[in-house]
Amino acid sequence: MKLCALILCFQVAIFAAVPEVDTLRIPAGRFVSPTAVWHQGIPQKPKVIIWFHGGMQSTHCDKGLVGGTSLATLAAFDPSMVVVSPSACESFHWLSGEVLQVMDAVLDSLEMRWKVKVTEVSLVGVSDGGLGVLEYTLQGKRSVTSRMLVSTNLTQAVDPRSLATTARAQMGFWLFVQGGADRLYSSSTVLPWLDTFCQKMGSKRCELKMDPRGEHDWSWWLQNRKAWLEGFVKKAFP
Repeated sequence: MKLCALILCFQVAIFAAVPEVDTLRIPAGRFVSPTAVWHQGIPQKPKVIIWFHGGMQSTHCDKGLVGGTSLATLAAFDPSMVVVSPSACESFHWLSGEVLQVMDAVLDSLEMRWKVKVTEVSLVGVSDGGLGVLEYTLQGKRSVTSRMLVSTNLTQAVDPRSLATTARAQMGFWLFVQGGADRLYSSSTVLPWLDTFCQKMGSKRCELKMDPRGEHDWSWWLQNRKAWLEGFVKKAFP
């Protein structure tokens, strides 16, 4: 009997930790962004992580509906965690004004439907999703507590010294995860920018994690450096 009770409790714990997902269509100007929201019930004080997928100019305009799945699983340890995953595509990429509006429109919608307040967020960007992290940092409505940029390249987007002196960039923490075997962004191109930025920001606000074997895709990092990703999620809201 005790064994059965333990098994039942274990099963309940497993199922309770599986996030449910809502699929939304968020209009912003000429664009409607298919957006996924992973959550466990309705948290009273939601900790929202926004996921910015890669391939922001792809012709596939619903990448957000699946992009944040593994991140939602990593965040499932905390029932108050919410993962928001908007979609970008074609000319409606992360740096376009319409798509920038999507992120705050989703959060405004959650506030209204759940009757909660979302005043701060954490950001995760993969590949050119890092540009979404940058854009929201500089232009978004909410404060940013932390950021993780995986296999990204900001060298053509902004000068590292200028960014480091920007008040909004100085809020919250930056973590860069970069690989030496990245097929798109060579370390010789990206690392000088990252080193300069983190030196200007200081070790308390910026960290670079480098794996010489690291490849471009999120799946490689999930398989080989999962602890790095989990560590960020656990500290995303200090």
